[in-house]
Amino acid sequence: MRMQIIAGMLMVALPPGDVHAMEWPQKHEDCMARMPANQREINECARLEYLESERELNSLYQRLLKVDPNASALSEAQRAWLHFRDKVCLYEQGFAQPGGSAAGMYHQDCLTRHTRRRIEDLRRGLQKYQH
Repeated sequence: MRMQIIAGMLMVALPPGDVHAMEWPQKHEDCMARMPANQREINECARLEYLESERELNSLYQRLLKVDPNASALSEAQRAWLHFRDKVCLYEQGFAQPGGSAAGMYHQDCLTRHTRRRIEDLRRGLQKYQH
């Protein structure tokens, strides 16, 4: 019983990312297979999904920069797109209950949705240079 109380106190005291660092899956797919049981776990799964899409986006972007003869325009467009995505997602986060436990999930879902769209754009761009 005493250990459960201490563990509970640690979960409250530590930020969400630290709580699951050792025990929580590191991939979105594994996270969802675990069947998140509460909003905090759902938020963590949403965060993992976003991070995976962000890694894929960055990889595609770096590959495209290497082959696109107009890489400076691509860089400028990417910076503008990131600014747009972040502003749109801050706006959409406002749809959640202010201060509610799902606000982070709304934000992460928005970031993921827009990042996946951009991934498709970059894939099409990369296809132009692949033979």
